[in-house]
Formats: sequence, C-alpha cells, structure tokens
Amino acid sequence: MKGVLYLVILLLFMNACDFHKDSSFPIEIIDASLNNIKEEVSVFADYSFIRLETLDTCLLENIVKVDIQGDAVYLLSSYGGKIYKFTGEGRYVWQLKQGNGPGELIFATDFFIDSLNHSVYVLDNYRELKVYSFDGEYMRTEPLPTLAFLFTKKEDSFLCFDPNLKKKSNFNFFVSQNGKIVMEGLRKRDGNRNVGYMPSNVFAFYSDDSVYVQHMLSDTIYFCSLSDKHVCPAYFIKTDGLSVNTYDIDFPDSRSFYQICREKNYVSGLAGFSLYNNKIYLTMSHEGLPLYVIHDIDTGNSGVFTSLCAGLPNSFHCVGRNTSGIIYCYTMEELMEYASQSTFINKDLKNMIKKSKTEDNPVLIVFK
Repeated sequence: MKGVLYLVILLLFMNACDFHKDSSFPIEIIDASLNNIKEEVSVFADYSFIRLETLDTCLLENIVKVDIQGDAVYLLSSYGGKIYKFTGEGRYVWQLKQGNGPGELIFATDFFIDSLNHSVYVLDNYRELKVYSFDGEYMRTEPLPTLAFLFTKKEDSFLCFDPNLKKKSNFNFFVSQNGKIVMEGLRKRDGNRNVGYMPSNVFAFYSDDSVYVQHMLSDTIYFCSLSDKHVCPAYFIKTDGLSVNTYDIDFPDSRSFYQICREKNYVSGLAGFSLYNNKIYLTMSHEGLPLYVIHDIDTGNSGVFTSLCAGLPNSFHCVGRNTSGIIYCYTMEELMEYASQSTFINKDLKNMIKKSKTEDNPVLIVFK
C-alpha cells in the first residue's frame, strides 16, 4: 500500500512541475524515514574552525550565510543585517554600509561572491542586486524583474527564489537575464501560497549548466537545466508520513502552518540543502532535535543520522557550503556549555574556548 502511495505522490509532483517531454532524468528516492536511522556513526569525522574577531565595529547577530573564498570569509549577519568580510583567520576587514543613500543596503537577504569578476552581489530589498568590489566599494545596481529572497549567479543569469513573497506569482523559481524573466519553474501549490518563510539555501550546482533546487514546502529536489530551460523532479524525499508536505492541507497563513506541524508532530520541511563530494545533505527537525539526511549520488544509498560530528554538539545552524566543506555556525555560549560537559572536544578548539568570553562572536566550523 505504501508503494502505491509513493507512486501516486511522484506522479502528482511530475504533473505539478514543468517536466520536459524529452527528459530522461530519473526520479530517485531519498529514504529519510525513521526506519533508516544510522545511530552508530556521525555525519562528519573531521573539521576545521574559524574564530571570528570580536570588535565594537563587528558585533555579529544570528549569522545566516557564510561563503569562504580563498583567504576571505564573507557573511550576512542576519536577514536585513549587514554584509561583512573577514580574513581566513577570522580578522575583521570591512562591512557594507546600510541606509538609503547611493550604494547603501536597505534590507539584504542574500549575497553571491563572483570570484571570476572580483565582485560581491547582494540581493537588497527583495528587488535589486547591488554590486561591490572585493574592497567593499559600490559599483552598480542591477534590477530584478520581480521579488526574490535568495539567488545565485551563473555567467549572465541570476537564478532566483521567491518563498511566497509575491502571492500572485505562480512559481517559486525564476531565471533573470538583463532584468527579464527567461525561465520559470516550481509551480506553487495553492494551499501553501500564504505560507511565508525564510529559507537558508535552496540551490546546489550539479554542473556548469545545471542546478538542483530544493525548498521547505516540497519533499522533491528539482533538476534545472539552464541551456535547455527546463525543470523536472530529480529526487523524492520519503519520510513515511513524517513530513507535513505529505498531506494536501490548505494553510491560510504561516501561523496555521507551524501550528499544525506542532500539533501533529510533523516535520515542517527539510533545510540546510547542500551538495558536497557528490552527496546531498539535508536537515530536518523531529521532536525538537536535528536529524541529518545524507544521500550518496554515486551509490544511491541514503541514511538518517542523529550525530553531526563526534566531539561537537548537534546543530541546525548550517550557514554555507563550498568545495572545502559544509559550514556551520556555533555561538561561543554553545561551545562553552558543551566543552564544560564533554571530554571528547578537539584540543585546539577547547584551548580557543578557554581564551574566549560568552559574548564573543560566533565560531565557524567547516566540516569535511
């Protein structure tokens, strides 16, 4: 009976998206059910860390995104917060100005580091991209054709995501070139249109020409081909009814969405979407605790893990990913509390914690 249910769900997702007629991209199952929990091992076995310098000029809030490029760390302190640059050792370099003046940021929600052109693109006020040099100097503004919360860049294309900012829009995903929409995908479900949320990441490049897209209100990971301009489902995340997305529920607003998730003990969606070493990484919350879902693209094997890394506390706070690893953010208070109770913590990390204060800036952990 469950097999029939999954087949029906897959068919519904195929009909709901822009499925290319000639696409032979197979739909695979990622088993994120509680029956697939691997309690004997952790997700990661190795990591490095960056202690961010604490100064009056760079007191950080709740970091929401980090990108490490060479010997530079770029971060967004919070949604609507500031863009900062630190060195690879964690020393403060600069921050972009906030305000209503020329080149100043109003409400930043995402950024992209264009290492080829030595530029920092910042999505500001949901509707335009402000471009800065690596020295933090304002260069220009590029408008978007409609509202977006997250974006990434490929050559002259901007891949954008709308988490229901614009209620009348029929799609969550669009590609912009020269200020015009050239491609759309991920049709919105009518019952979810009024559920607003702030996703941490939805994009993962699979190749130079293609990208995976995954968001909280869907248990499907989509494959997007930029050259062919089509979107199709690539993976279905099977939770055995654990995810709220399994059910066809109409939500009048965000409050009712989260209320039903709490009352029914549903997973409100999977987050922390990352692609690293040809593995897909996702995080879901079950009974207030994080579960880490890993899918190996090469072997097709999936697993659900209860431990992120031996010698560190579990965390939901995934803030970035690149070729070096997956980046999490820990407050100094979290690390101090854990170090006081655990004897397995890394020696260098423990020595750093001993020299720190509770109110110091967060620490970035790069898992490998």
